[in-house]
Amino acid sequence: MTGKPDCKPWCKDHQTEFGENDCQTSFMIYDDGREEEVPPAPGSMEAFIQDGMPLEVSRITLTAWQNEEHKEPFMDLEFFEAGDDPMQSAIMHVKLDDIRTLHSRLAYILKDLS
Repeated sequence: MTGKPDCKPWCKDHQTEFGENDCQTSFMIYDDGREEEVPPAPGSMEAFIQDGMPLEVSRITLTAWQNEEHKEPFMDLEFFEAGDDPMQSAIMHVKLDDIRTLHSRLAYILKDLS
């Protein structure tokens, strides 16, 4: 859907759960290509180790939305397990400064590792 004349440059959608006047967009950050999770065989050592372990993330998206009343967008980093079951995802609410800090730290780590 095309944006409205007064929307943000990054806006891709106005028909969202947040309201018709809200700008909204999502960006894929990481996707390992798996469409479904392959569980370990019941009774195997893998199944024993995996039981109680945190989810294995197969996809990460950043969703941002903003309305006319707010200066900065609201953002969520969303972590999905293979299979796209929203009940199996974790959401981390972030601000622009959080994303900048994450970017800076990752750049420092990557520079140090290379």
